[in-house]
Amino acid sequence: MPITEIFDKQPKEYIRETLGDGLRVSIEAGSTFGWQKYTGFDGLNFGIDEFGVSSKTADAFKHFGLTAE
Repeated sequence: MPITEIFDKQPKEYIRETLGDGLRVSIEAGSTFGWQKYTGFDGLNFGIDEFGVSSKTADAFKHFGLTAE
């Protein structure tokens, strides 16, 4: 979802169909802030919610555990 503002303006039926029922999960290579709106209270939000690591992108992802493994 590249632009949440555009998604939020869609008809409610479209939003319901797109998000579906069941467990909702967000995976973000940055802050998880805002994704709870779409995943709900029982959803899972994976991302980076801390600061202070300065490195190459691949090294930062490895530090935070955002790898295929």
